[in-house]
Amino acid sequence: MVNNITDMEFLFKALSYRKRLEILNFLFKKKEAHVCEIADELEIHSMTASRNLAILSHANLIKAKQKRNFTYYSINPKQDRFVKSILSLIKSNFEGKKYLISYSDATFFDSRIRELLENFIEPAPKE
Repeated sequence: MVNNITDMEFLFKALSYRKRLEILNFLFKKKEAHVCEIADELEIHSMTASRNLAILSHANLIKAKQKRNFTYYSINPKQDRFVKSILSLIKSNFEGKKYLISYSDATFFDSRIRELLENFIEPAPKE
């Protein structure tokens, strides 16, 4: 949960390193993976993967689950709206989505809000 500026700072620091973003991207696609899978996919040492997983876990972005001899990591579904919004933006970017808000969703916004967010809203469909 992001309750104060310190929490926010830690969250953004956790997201400020390329390998951690690559780990998140892999987990978005794979849904769940253990350290060896992540290290192999990113072509990094398992110790490096573990250290970065610990940082993402401490920032509450991912969760760990023990299965037999392995710890499996996945995106943490229990997050506040702020963190969910940030992860949604990151995931959309990884998926190559050009617009973050669909035209139909934006029709519910106040006109001033639509104006502020115009670069993020999908254009109106052509008839």
